[in-house]
Amino acid sequence: MELPPFAPFPPAGLRKDIVPEEWELCLDAWLLLAEGQLLLPLDLFVKRLAKDPSVPKFLCSYVMSNAQYVSSDKIEPKSKQLRRRCYLLAHRCLSEPKQKSPLLMEWEFLSDFSIVYARSPSLSPLLQSLWQAEKLDSSFKKHKAWLIKTLEDGANKENHSDLETTLTRTAALLRACPAYGHFLMLGSDFVDTLLRERIAGPEAIRAEKLINQLSAYAEAGTSASKRKKLTERRADKGKGKQKDEYGHGAFDGRLHVHKMSLVTQIQDLFPDLGSGFIVKLLDEYGDDSEQVTAHLLDDSLPPHLQCLDRSESLPQPPSRTSPDLAPNLAPRPTPPLLPTRHNIHDNDAFDRLAISPTQLHRGLKSSSHTADTMLEDRSSAPNKAAILSALAAFDSDDDERDDTYDVDDVGGTVDTAIPGSDEVDTDLRDQNEEALFRAWGMTPEVFERDAVTRRGKAR
Repeated sequence: MELPPFAPFPPAGLRKDIVPEEWELCLDAWLLLAEGQLLLPLDLFVKRLAKDPSVPKFLCSYVMSNAQYVSSDKIEPKSKQLRRRCYLLAHRCLSEPKQKSPLLMEWEFLSDFSIVYARSPSLSPLLQSLWQAEKLDSSFKKHKAWLIKTLEDGANKENHSDLETTLTRTAALLRACPAYGHFLMLGSDFVDTLLRERIAGPEAIRAEKLINQLSAYAEAGTSASKRKKLTERRADKGKGKQKDEYGHGAFDGRLHVHKMSLVTQIQDLFPDLGSGFIVKLLDEYGDDSEQVTAHLLDDSLPPHLQCLDRSESLPQPPSRTSPDLAPNLAPRPTPPLLPTRHNIHDNDAFDRLAISPTQLHRGLKSSSHTADTMLEDRSSAPNKAAILSALAAFDSDDDERDDTYDVDDVGGTVDTAIPGSDEVDTDLRDQNEEALFRAWGMTPEVFERDAVTRRGKAR
């Protein structure tokens, strides 16, 4: 049974005038038709899509209406179901048939589709694969010229509503499809129009510097290409380095540090390019990064470089095995290890863990033997009488002679007279000295200066 055609989705202004009961019937009809299209086999779906243009027209009207109309109310359950069914139906129309509908390849549908389903995780892979499969670069050239003209005309008018709408739709498609952004960045016309006409304020200075830097790259590339001269080719003797099919040097696993820095510099500007592809570009233009950048910006690479895989990476270097330096040398046994040091506690009870747990203790073995008990124990304390007798025998005057104030040391006259002129004191002092001299003559060992002699009774 043939399915009836879709009715277009009404715009936001007309939708408000529809009675709620009639709107519910419309939602039910669209849900039923979308479910029927999704359940069709692939061959029947392709034939149905080629004969019935109502499906792409309905999808275009649906995304256009929902991209322009933002409702602050809560979305109804049936509207949520229709939103999901429309995405699945559009995904099938853009991925399964070989011949896509021209309406679904237009910029307006893709941009509105990116606005409505911006949060879908499968949106970006879908648009990326569609862009590469359908090669939309060639078909979008007119769109790019129209977009540049729209930006220039909108900047010269007082009413910027149309221009803002165009920029909003362009930004949505740029966010969802990076390949579309690469397409717009080819050349400098779109960048100049967008930055010079629209950017104002503090960002304008940075934009002008960026444009000047990119212009310098382009001028350097064109001037260098003009200065390029033809050189006489030498005869090939078969002794050169190995070349690949395009005449570039074959990669042998070694890359110079200077060339690696050039590869990193170009990848900062074009992060989607592989290192292997950039090395071939550098080989083509003599390691001149400015020429490579200029040709990439202008999309003016030679045909043999255009057809290469731009995501190609450098191959891993071949593993190198160290050569056998002495093939005829017979193996020898490993020399014995150095002897280990031993002590008297080796293989004892503690070493073999053969002791009883009762023999182990932490800290003092006897808990009763503390510092307080040691201080209270007077058995080993010295005798008080011995201390007093030692203090009585101590002579504080018996010490070395103090020669601090001698005449030779002081450097002046020192009064050596003994204070006091009492003759009795003088005679007594003389007698004491005489007695000490006689004692020293009889027993000189009493006058030894060690501590034991000083504390002895004889001293």
